[in-house]
Amino acid sequence: MCIYMAIKPGLQKWNCSAGGLNTSMGRLVKRFAKWKKFVRQQKGKLYIMRECICMLLCWDKYS
Repeated sequence: MCIYMAIKPGLQKWNCSAGGLNTSMGRLVKRFAKWKKFVRQQKGKLYIMRECICMLLCWDKYS
């Protein structure tokens, strides 16, 4: 949360005390994006494996 502070007349500044929160949230977002990518890749691999296994099991049936 940023707070607007008037130090002297004519001299103002923003005090952002939540700087640590922003960096930790950034790390959390990056970690979540990494997990999301990992899960998507695993879903793709499982789909391919499932299709291959179905094809191998049904090979006799349709040949």
